[in-house]
Amino acid sequence: MSNVRVRDKMIVSVLDFEELMRLIRSVESHCSTHFRAIQQLKVNLLLADKVQPHEIPPNVVTMNSFVQLQRNDPTELNFCIQLVYPEYGNIRDHKVSVFSALGVAVFLRRIGDEVIYETWKTNNKVTITDIPFQPESNDNENWENLKIYTD
Repeated sequence: MSNVRVRDKMIVSVLDFEELMRLIRSVESHCSTHFRAIQQLKVNLLLADKVQPHEIPPNVVTMNSFVQLQRNDPTELNFCIQLVYPEYGNIRDHKVSVFSALGVAVFLRRIGDEVIYETWKTNNKVTITDIPFQPESNDNENWENLKIYTD
């Protein structure tokens, strides 16, 4: 479960909402276990305002966004992830599933938000420092050619 400092109400595009709710319903119908991260994602989606994709501000993390993060420890490097649908998750390529603890923590958040997410080892705190690419504010132009980077 993630704890967050959120400055503004969460908003989600109707397209992301519909696709993610479909995926959540699929997981719920096939699994007797209710995964905490997925349940938190569902709550966030249901509480968020639903808007058309072109109404999403460029400072909001959406599906397929590239997100620059800074760990709480200033000695560690910034890192960048791409937030993806579960079937495209691949940590080696910095593609983080929205069903993961980190994915749920950053999805629908804004630049400047600090989020805490749990892993099997510990709680982790990161700050969203930038969104180098967000599909909604780039008209989906050739986003697959963007390169993931770290400092």
